[in-house]
Amino acid sequence: MIENVYVSGGKFYVGGYSGLILGSMSNGTIRNVYSLNVDIKQYSNYVGGIVGSISSANPQCYSSWASNTTSYNSNNSYLGGFAGGWTNSVPMNIINCYYSTRMNYAGYNGNLALAVTETQLKDPSYMYNLNANQTTSVNTFWVLRPVSYPALWFEDFMSFLLLDAGKPITNLDFGAVLEGSNSPTKKVRLKNGYKYQIKSINVGWARAAGVSDKTELQFSLDGTFTDNVNPLSLNGLSILRGREFDLYARVKTYDGVTGAGQFDITVTVTSAE
Repeated sequence: MIENVYVSGGKFYVGGYSGLILGSMSNGTIRNVYSLNVDIKQYSNYVGGIVGSISSANPQCYSSWASNTTSYNSNNSYLGGFAGGWTNSVPMNIINCYYSTRMNYAGYNGNLALAVTETQLKDPSYMYNLNANQTTSVNTFWVLRPVSYPALWFEDFMSFLLLDAGKPITNLDFGAVLEGSNSPTKKVRLKNGYKYQIKSINVGWARAAGVSDKTELQFSLDGTFTDNVNPLSLNGLSILRGREFDLYARVKTYDGVTGAGQFDITVTVTSAE
């Protein structure tokens, strides 16, 4: 099995049966791999952004993607954004694999991976897909980087924490709140998607369009609220990998406003080990 591997940047000038992750395979599994921003020059057949050639229906490919460029190709029928060739017309066990239309060459991608645009690949929904069909639900393998591509869990501690379903916290709606009062408390379930213990997080928020600036969002881990700054640093945590915890949130309004509306919350890791 090849898993949790990535290639980023550089040049890949090759002959046949060459891929950025694997040259050729007839058995085994590829899982949680990607290649990004590599300049590919293909001088012979079977070259791919992930694997060059797959020679049977036995291999399995899960939760992988590629987004590269090509400056030269000798035969675009055997150059693929994901794979250069597949010798079986009915591939098996190819789940949540994608390649960018930046390198939309024929190859055998139609049987293997879904062609997506750069904008689509950066959409959070593709990260959710990559986290599906994993061998375990305890670890989150893919995390979301703001306005960027999905990343593997070990690349950047400053990524968003994830909800149970792997989604960032958006559009938290408190409805209308009476003037000068507090809204009911909402409980937001979070999960440590890292393979490390989390010691500290920052929680920040932004008002949705049209929400009065006389409202603020307050947070608590134990249900005790005090006035806080935006973002709020929560320190002294001990959240083990895969563990869930609750973040309590409420809206406080000031004189002259009754509508609280929607808020977007950003939770980032400030320290982990």
